[in-house]
Amino acid sequence: MPSGRPVLSPLAGSSRSPGAVAAVGWGLVASVLLAAWWLRGALPPYDDAFFFVRLARHTVTAGVPAWNLADGAVHGNTSQLQQLWATLVWAVHPTHVVAWSRGLAVLALGVACGLLRGREGALLAVLGPVGLATLTTGMETALVIGLGAAFLFELRHRGRAGWLVVWALLLYLGRPDTGLLTVGSLVVARRPRVTGALLVAVGGALVALWAVYGSPVPTSFLTKLVVGTDAYGPAFLQQSAEAKLRHGLFFGWCVVPLVASLSGRAGWLQAAPGVAFVGYHLALTVDVMGMHGRFFAPALPWLVPSMYRALPWRLWAAWALAGAMLLAAGMLPGAEGGPINQVQPVTYLAFAVAVAVAGRGPWPAVPAVLLVGVLAWPAHRGVPTRSDAVHVATYTAQVKSFHGLDDVAACLPAEVHVLHSEIGVPGMVLPQGRVTDLGGLMSPGWTHRTVDARCEEARPDVVFLPHEHYRRLRRALVEGRCLQGYRQVVVGGSSPMWLRRDHLPTMRACTARHGR
Repeated sequence: MPSGRPVLSPLAGSSRSPGAVAAVGWGLVASVLLAAWWLRGALPPYDDAFFFVRLARHTVTAGVPAWNLADGAVHGNTSQLQQLWATLVWAVHPTHVVAWSRGLAVLALGVACGLLRGREGALLAVLGPVGLATLTTGMETALVIGLGAAFLFELRHRGRAGWLVVWALLLYLGRPDTGLLTVGSLVVARRPRVTGALLVAVGGALVALWAVYGSPVPTSFLTKLVVGTDAYGPAFLQQSAEAKLRHGLFFGWCVVPLVASLSGRAGWLQAAPGVAFVGYHLALTVDVMGMHGRFFAPALPWLVPSMYRALPWRLWAAWALAGAMLLAAGMLPGAEGGPINQVQPVTYLAFAVAVAVAGRGPWPAVPAVLLVGVLAWPAHRGVPTRSDAVHVATYTAQVKSFHGLDDVAACLPAEVHVLHSEIGVPGMVLPQGRVTDLGGLMSPGWTHRTVDARCEEARPDVVFLPHEHYRRLRRALVEGRCLQGYRQVVVGGSSPMWLRRDHLPTMRACTARHGR
């Protein structure tokens, strides 16, 4: 309900030249976002970001939201809102969908900074290591953070039922799990009529999605539920649990300064949906591509306190020391692994200094310190408006899972049929090809129980063994009948490539001709 109080923002509450403070502060916020966008613009997005691009191309050119046109529409992507955005971008600028998605992420985080209460708390949440990492992904996380801030602003300051339903529905379409956040907040705020209207609106959206895809719920949402899933083997789930621990500790360490400022029953009730959301992912989901705490990130707006208080020096020292010890022990993401997995030590240092400054001086000092951290990141310099093709070329050159993929594109027919468990890059490299998803997200029904029989029936041109983490799925292929009539032509890497024998002469002649 409307409170009748003046609208608050991160710029409110200064008694000294509020206009000047606001101008300086917003200049620094924009600098942080633009610096992160520019310096990390050459970094490839997550492989999953290319899912949206391929589906967008088929939606625009063929009128079918399909991964493979021959398979028909598939409800594979969790975020239908991000899919709509990608489709609109592809229609006007098809070569730079990822670049435009990153631009939208910058805008979304800027909006979140403006709408959340708590000045320094809002900045530490949105411009901290978790928030800034969302600029790189090319996916929906930053957009969901911005929509979450808009929903909370409406709930706390205006309370209009229609707009609450609109923001909550957009959040659901952005990521279905945000229903825990929006419904939880409406229950806490005692808005039963709005809750009922929201459930009706979501029900309508489910009917519409069912009409389009034949399924109201995305396959990715279902396969990432630990309870009842049969998509992953015990080894994969064990590795997922280890990754989830590291990502959860990373997110938890970053939000401790926010949670420490929560006070009173009202403060904790407002944050309760965010805490429940984090608990849901810790307990019930499989951590696949959850780097930088991405699965937990939508809870950030809910964890921003209404009034941020500086951490006492002793508590700050204990928190900073705990982070250093966890990082040294390998319990927090560090500089190892591929570029999209990394969190550089200087990022932790910059955030720790920002927390030390927050609440002890003019609030623009917080984004200024965070800006130092951004500028200190190992630079992946390059134009942030790089095309999708350039990002794909970076992947095929650097990532072992795709060794041999360029030869397939150059030497085999455009309609080639390829099996792979990492499908974003193959889907881009082979725009006219059929790319079967061994992970099952875009190709439902391809599981470890059925893969051998399906492969033997389909006789694909190329089989990339599933990533080594999919041990049960890989064993089903290697020990079954599928690979009879194939020869391994790429040795090593996490997904060795097998070629159907009738293609061997063509591939040999082609690679010899091009000196590959």
